[in-house]
Amino acid sequence: MWACLEDPQHKFRRSLVATEDVSRGTTLIEETPLFLTVDDANKGRVCSVCLKILDGCDLISCSSCNEAVHCSTECQKDHPPIFCHLLLQLNNIRNEELDEADGQDLTEIRLMLDVLTKIQGNEKMYNKFVNLVSNWDLFPPESKWKFGNQANIIETILMKNPTSNMSHDEIAESLARIQCNALGLQDIEGRKYAVGIFENISMMNHSCQPNVTTSFHGTTARIRSIQDIPSGSELNHIYCDIYQHRDARRRCLNETYRFVCQCPLCLQHEILDLNLKGFRCNTPQCQGLVMPQDDEKDSNECDANFFSKCNLCHVDRNTRQLRREELQMTSTLHSAMSLLHFGGSLSMMESMLTAQFEKISPHHTFVKNSHVLLLDAAISMQEIPSAIHHCEKVKKAQSISIWSSCSEHDQVIECIEQVYPKHHRHVAMYWYLLSKLHAQNGDPQDDIEQRMQEIIAISCGSWK
Repeated sequence: MWACLEDPQHKFRRSLVATEDVSRGTTLIEETPLFLTVDDANKGRVCSVCLKILDGCDLISCSSCNEAVHCSTECQKDHPPIFCHLLLQLNNIRNEELDEADGQDLTEIRLMLDVLTKIQGNEKMYNKFVNLVSNWDLFPPESKWKFGNQANIIETILMKNPTSNMSHDEIAESLARIQCNALGLQDIEGRKYAVGIFENISMMNHSCQPNVTTSFHGTTARIRSIQDIPSGSELNHIYCDIYQHRDARRRCLNETYRFVCQCPLCLQHEILDLNLKGFRCNTPQCQGLVMPQDDEKDSNECDANFFSKCNLCHVDRNTRQLRREELQMTSTLHSAMSLLHFGGSLSMMESMLTAQFEKISPHHTFVKNSHVLLLDAAISMQEIPSAIHHCEKVKKAQSISIWSSCSEHDQVIECIEQVYPKHHRHVAMYWYLLSKLHAQNGDPQDDIEQRMQEIIAISCGSWK
């Protein structure tokens, strides 16, 4: 059904390609990871072996390393002793250097320890790992410094538990390889519980217009087609949140994976960018949008004589002013997050954020991000009707070509469905959440349940 093809001119340039016509909703790959670790932020609530998310009363803590937890005595027995010893050393050297690292850095260290455990004396597993791209030569000095710093921590651990002959530089490059190939495992609600490297899925390339989606079921990853795929077509999933304008997507991909996306959406990006980043035209009765200066543009070029034109009436707006308004919206979003952290009211957050809506596109990233923040806040405050309001699909979806004429702003699902393929797992996640919220509110909706089941059936096959 598919094959891995290698570019003869570039050893590490590979792709997964359909070898026959594939219909929508077909399972193409199911595999468990070669290397796996619980996400560092959830290490105390996820079984280290089967990845079951646990309630506190179900935990069986590892008495040896104090790092791993298990859901049963069977999983406890399957926890490799050598890996346990390495985790113990990681726990013992939680010094200032580790404390200042972010959660992802610690997760990468834990995953590297799993790699070292599994490749020791196993040439086949070693070859599978080093056969993955590292893009080492493409990383900037500051990234290499980070990998080198992590390698120092790992070498400190290995001094007491020698399990590898890797040099410092080889460990550093291996950490780059992990960053380029690891996938975050998430449940149906989008909660990340583990990170893994897969033999085949990790070789799949990115596109901002994916034709497959990845779902995770415990330790198993499942790739399913979300559209009909002709034979000979490359299979692509996404590496990042695609609800961003092109330059933001490219920055995210380049910082983590060291490539510049050349997918069709990135090559023909103007309409999408205008609707994800555009400001409303100030001309009375005009419903056009104005694209502000790119974030990366030299500020010296953003002077008083630099203007952006409305896409409909072509009236100019000063780019420096638009940039100031963008910075103000970013500051407002951060203030709303701080307000949530310090126990502020939901209505106050709503007032702060929605006051910005009337000057921007109805599908602007600020609109979507605001509704996601308010949705999360409403759920945490147990204000279920408000959570439904910020999640709900409230009106018929409009074509992307007439976004700029829309006079109302949409909620999370309406925004997401304008950018993501309609059967993508990310869309399924919000329909699942909406169905769950209605059930909690005592008013289950048959049409929402039906839509959720339809999307899950195609994107995930099932959710068991």
